[in-house]
Amino acid sequence: MNRIFKRTIAYAFVFFLLAPGTQPSVRAQSLGHWYTYDVTDGLASGKVSAILLDQQGYLWFATLGGGVSRYDGEHWTTFTTTDGLAHNWVHSIFQDRDGSLWFGTNNGVSLYKHNTWTTFTIQDGLASDAILSIAQDQNGDLWFGTGSNFSVEGKGVSKFDGENWHTFTTQDGLANNTVYTITPDQQGNIWFGTNDGVSKFDGKNWHTFTTQNGLANNTIYTITPDQQGNIWFGTNDGVSKFDGKNWHTFTTQNGLANNQVRSIIQDRSGNIWFGTNGGGVSQFDGENWTTLTTTDGLTHNWVVAVFQDREGHLWFGSDGGGVSRYSETFKTFSAKD
Repeated sequence: MNRIFKRTIAYAFVFFLLAPGTQPSVRAQSLGHWYTYDVTDGLASGKVSAILLDQQGYLWFATLGGGVSRYDGEHWTTFTTTDGLAHNWVHSIFQDRDGSLWFGTNNGVSLYKHNTWTTFTIQDGLASDAILSIAQDQNGDLWFGTGSNFSVEGKGVSKFDGENWHTFTTQDGLANNTVYTITPDQQGNIWFGTNDGVSKFDGKNWHTFTTQNGLANNTIYTITPDQQGNIWFGTNDGVSKFDGKNWHTFTTQNGLANNQVRSIIQDRSGNIWFGTNGGGVSQFDGENWTTLTTTDGLTHNWVVAVFQDREGHLWFGSDGGGVSRYSETFKTFSAKD
């Protein structure tokens, strides 16, 4: 199917995200709800590790090997080491309260501010140059979780207040020095997903939860609080929900697509979405499970990143097939439009 024909289909079905009148490429399996973007459209790489919508309305895609791509609804722009990015393997993207963008790479963390790139490494105070996760706490301090960089293991988590760096490791109370994900909650606690359980830090004290407490598995890839005050943990052996007292785990026996859960979000309707390793993506409405795979239109069944944009569209970053956009509802255009 050539690109002109694909774009003709797009006009019939697409409600565009950012710029009315622009059109993405539509693959043969896309039937109104699904739209796939890959390197032929302008995406830097088919391996998409993180997705972010910035304050200006641009979508950013972190890739493993291609750098980062920015999409304005019509045009794609890719940034690599040639532009000032620390490394083309990018694991995480974060925008702080000031609007600055941070990119966790295999060679430090890069700050993009006022069209200028600045990179921080272990020479500046980072625990390690391999940055897997980034978050900001209620005080405005930034946290950087480190992990394996080829042969180098994680070195803990580093906090940056804009001037000074402080690193926490297992000696301080962190469960493991490889930190896949960092998530603050509404109570001011910060949760760290590691290879040996999940650690909670309240600003003074550390507390770690493992399988002995009720966690499904001690390898935690993603952590997401929901609207009801529960916290969800994506693990290597299912997903666990913690309400502050009790733990409940869901696996493939309950309806989850695959027990290795790499990403979790709650959409505006309250549904929880789980991106899995090899099983596609599962939606849970509190009672029922629905799984979407390549058979339905998903570009790849290894889903590393899940994101919902301001229009309500869901984006799924895959480990090799690019990124899929999924729309559950149609928008109708009339002669008035």
